[in-house]
Amino acid sequence: MADTEIYDLIAFGRSCVDFTYLVEPGQEQSSKAPIMKEIVSGGGQAATSAVIVSLLGGNSAYVGNLGWDDGGMLLLKEFRRFGVDCRWVERPHKFLTPKAIVIVDPLSGHRKIYYQPKQDHFSCPLPEEAIKQCKTLILDPEISLEDLQKVKNWKKPESLVIYDAERHRPALDAMKEFADFFIASETILDVNSKISREIALKNLLQDVSGELVITFGENGSIWWKDKIKPIHIPSIPFNHICDTTGAGDVFHASFAYFYPQSKDMILALKCATYCASLSTTLLGTRQKVNYKEELECTVNKIKETDLNELPSWLLRRNPKYQ
Repeated sequence: MADTEIYDLIAFGRSCVDFTYLVEPGQEQSSKAPIMKEIVSGGGQAATSAVIVSLLGGNSAYVGNLGWDDGGMLLLKEFRRFGVDCRWVERPHKFLTPKAIVIVDPLSGHRKIYYQPKQDHFSCPLPEEAIKQCKTLILDPEISLEDLQKVKNWKKPESLVIYDAERHRPALDAMKEFADFFIASETILDVNSKISREIALKNLLQDVSGELVITFGENGSIWWKDKIKPIHIPSIPFNHICDTTGAGDVFHASFAYFYPQSKDMILALKCATYCASLSTTLLGTRQKVNYKEELECTVNKIKETDLNELPSWLLRRNPKYQ
């Protein structure tokens, strides 16, 4: 009997077609502006994670739904081009491959995303076989409590679970207890508008059982070692920022790939920081880039800092939630 194939990462969740437009900056409301550049490519947290691990040289698989439409065909071809295993992809009758419109400011790389919401009655596939064949898995943020229990029953003890948290989800509280790595966007601190970020952070440190990491965009990330020692990893200031879309997904995927190799949190976070920062110099996340070419020399230059007090940019609430 042949040995069971073990994947560096299996990503469960959303895939979509991104229509990305680079437009002239500084436009007023109700104005017209020319499109400077456009690309059509795959997007979505889980799909991007699987592609990035493959680009890093790992063995990855994507598990999710695709439609029998042009978008579904585009994504399948793209997965195959990047070497992502799609054996567990399902194509339900009447499922429409989601689309997103991404408007990018070429000066800052900041973007606005307009996405189609989740379709009712189409939950992410959850094959037991896949759960048992991975070193690391990234779960669909929309996973139900019922499906999460299945993962708990099927997962091998040595397999690692990474959870991408950015806002309230059905299984958010359960994932705080279950995930080995709770890697959240800073927006997780703004979910409850009635409390300060400082209190929200204190609650997270009490509720999260695994390692807690929070990303802060251009301000880098912070890992709370032993839940009491905040360590800051700065971002890398590349000269030209083109598009920040998917940088968080690249961060999660890169961490998922590098951590099992070294079991070193600081090193894995630095590698993830480099890959995420490099991705912002590109339009979209589907360009064939050698993420490892300058990885080692750049990572060796990144200096982490033990924080004696929380920085002001951490405590400052995101204006979107004020």
